[in-house]
Amino acid sequence: GISVNDEVQLLQNFDYSEEKISYLEKLLILSNKNFIGLKKLNTNFDKNSSEYLNNYYLSNNKNSFVKYLSNVVEIQPNFNGDIEDETVRLLATARTQLDEKDLENALKNLLLISDSKIYFGQWIDQVNYYIEFEKTLNALSK
Repeated sequence: GISVNDEVQLLQNFDYSEEKISYLEKLLILSNKNFIGLKKLNTNFDKNSSEYLNNYYLSNNKNSFVKYLSNVVEIQPNFNGDIEDETVRLLATARTQLDEKDLENALKNLLLISDSKIYFGQWIDQVNYYIEFEKTLNALSK
């Protein structure tokens, strides 16, 4: 298929007002960055969530059996049903918003979680890129 950069290049064929040229230039710069795509973004979120929750539960649990099991079993988040833990609830909400392609609110909820930048740093960078690209494209099309 055609790359994002090629598609942005095609946008140059349209006649834009002086005010819109800066948005087009910004899109050209952004299109040169490597965006991993929404599917990979979802996959990375799940992987990061699992890693985060493993460490979260280990640090909050003094039970030696749980610590032993952590060497054998990996915690997979189950975001169904009532969630009492605020951190897990924020992760679940972010996951739902990601599924709904509401990346801006997914990011906001994720950033409310302590140490989220440590576990989700690259994911956060990619979401910020996506949001910036989308906002710039929308500004160009108004």
